[in-house]
Amino acid sequence: MAIVVTIAVGRNTFFVLLFLKKQRELQQRGYPTLLNFFLFKNRIFNIGLLVALAYYMVQDAYFIINSNYLQNQKNYTSTMTGIAFIYQGIGYVLASVIVSRLIQRYGKIVILNGLGIMILGLLFHLFIFNSQFLDNDQLHALFFFYGIGCGSVLPALMTLALKDLNERFIADASAVYLTIQQLSICLGIACIVGVFLHQKESIFLSWQHISSSYGYSMSLSVILLLIVVCAVACLPSNK
Repeated sequence: MAIVVTIAVGRNTFFVLLFLKKQRELQQRGYPTLLNFFLFKNRIFNIGLLVALAYYMVQDAYFIINSNYLQNQKNYTSTMTGIAFIYQGIGYVLASVIVSRLIQRYGKIVILNGLGIMILGLLFHLFIFNSQFLDNDQLHALFFFYGIGCGSVLPALMTLALKDLNERFIADASAVYLTIQQLSICLGIACIVGVFLHQKESIFLSWQHISSSYGYSMSLSVILLLIVVCAVACLPSNK
């Protein structure tokens, strides 16, 4: 299965690069193109795309991994797992409402704080999950905490990428951004969930109650979020 995924990703990458090459040639000849390459001359937009690529790889993979792990390794029912994720949704909604008012005033600091909460939340997952039996209250509080981080970051990402562009580029830029978003979700599932599903079920380092599949997939998620932190930190302070 791993070989099949690798071949599929490689094949798709080849066709994407071929498409970009053809579009570039058309633009140089003065023909209309599906992709506006002038967008990529904007540094803020490029950073926004990198942020989206790394962030969305984590976002959807997180739900697949944790719902699977709770039910198959921690003996949670589907109902118990769904209730736990409700707390995350509550944290997300509360944070997104508050952040919508703060982001215009404090800019990237709000996003960096949200990313810090998400990274701490993933690390707390390892500590709390390192027990034979999970405490429901701890799990709900953990998911609520992580939801606050998500709600502080996600609503501002697209605005972050597009706010420095001229209005006539917004439509093209939105299409590019949403395409990167969807591709990154697929890459996240292929890479992070791939690690989770194909890693041998041994103990993660010296943690007695966490499998290596869960530990390494969460570690990869933390690394990707750190990349997002570095990218956002490179933005001007007024962004």
